[in-house]
Amino acid sequence: MTKYILVILLAIFMVGAPKSAMAECMPEIELIDNVQKPVISIEDNVVRVTDAFGMTMSIYNLAGGAPVMSVKIDSQDKRFDLNLPKGIYIVKVGKIARKIVIK
Repeated sequence: MTKYILVILLAIFMVGAPKSAMAECMPEIELIDNVQKPVISIEDNVVRVTDAFGMTMSIYNLAGGAPVMSVKIDSQDKRFDLNLPKGIYIVKVGKIARKIVIK
């Protein structure tokens, strides 16, 4: 009887041991979402884009189609003078889009 209990305990130990041994040697992975999203703001006819270094800014009119303006952003804080006719436009940087009004 003691031999039977000893075999059962040994089997339980053998099944549980690989999991605990794997847990000790596997590093924990922590995902950190510290990627800053671009910020688009407008004052008068000047668009300011921050936190978008290396991205492309595209401006579309409401008719859609090809962008009316497209520029590569080469610094963390960039300003662009808009020489566009009056109207409503969409400014897109990366996955961020904003509606602007030129008066």
